[in-house]
Amino acid sequence: MNSITLLGDTQVFRRLRSDFSDVRPRAGAWIAVVQISAWLTGAILFLMWGPFFRLALEQSVAALGVGTIYSNAYLLLRETIWWWVASLLLALLFGVFLTAKAGDNSRRQPRDGIEGKVVTIPDLAGG
Repeated sequence: MNSITLLGDTQVFRRLRSDFSDVRPRAGAWIAVVQISAWLTGAILFLMWGPFFRLALEQSVAALGVGTIYSNAYLLLRETIWWWVASLLLALLFGVFLTAKAGDNSRRQPRDGIEGKVVTIPDLAGG
């Protein structure tokens, strides 16, 4: 490896680190959320387009005359991505349940103020 290239890369990384040194932790967390959301979106699109990629891979493997190891590797990759997406979505759902407050006052309040009171309807009560 060329030492000049390595020195240039080191200087670029130092400059990038110094550019982000004043980023607050909350902004850093937001940047991480945006990056994970982008990866999650790409993974979901990959899974949605799975039949297209599988067909293209099978045709290219058949045209080149190589074995089925590439198809099996694709299936393993697809399953890994599927479980990653499922685990992230379940983690998001679990996080919503953890942050939700049970019994808070954000539910809809009735306007007539009869919640929790016994109300009799004369027609049904025989009166």
